[in-house]
Amino acid sequence: MTTRLSVLLEDLPARRSREVRRDVEAELVAAAADGGMREAVAGLGSLRMLAAGYKEAEGRPLPRWWTGGAAAFVVAVAWMAGAAVYVAGLLDGSAAAGPGPTTVTGWYLWSDVVATSSADSIGMSFEGPGPLVGLATVAVVFFVAGRGWRLLRRLASS
Repeated sequence: MTTRLSVLLEDLPARRSREVRRDVEAELVAAAADGGMREAVAGLGSLRMLAAGYKEAEGRPLPRWWTGGAAAFVVAVAWMAGAAVYVAGLLDGSAAAGPGPTTVTGWYLWSDVVATSSADSIGMSFEGPGPLVGLATVAVVFFVAGRGWRLLRRLASS
């Protein structure tokens, strides 16, 4: 229950969220002493409604940096995994042509890709704006998923 309440209170500052969780836990313990924990939890009501009340009392929407970071991490890993799979496919195709060291050139998401393979190493390089496009994409995903405009609005009003 505490984890779910923490997720629902994500819009609050961390310190305030901890205070709310401690208060709710203290109220539950006090209520459980009177009539049992089941009744105390049932009397608490919907966690979603409880969290909404606390967020409304805070009076200001805040960014969700953890959500933005998680979404940006997923996009970055997908971008890199796609590049690795593409290079592996290039090298696999060149290995089918014959044994020995090979260098293969391809194109992956706005970049020229050079993949090299020998008996003891594999390498790849990207030339072009592809890595910058990937970095920009990750930054935009972080900003949008993290609701960064809330911070900008708050900075503009102060």
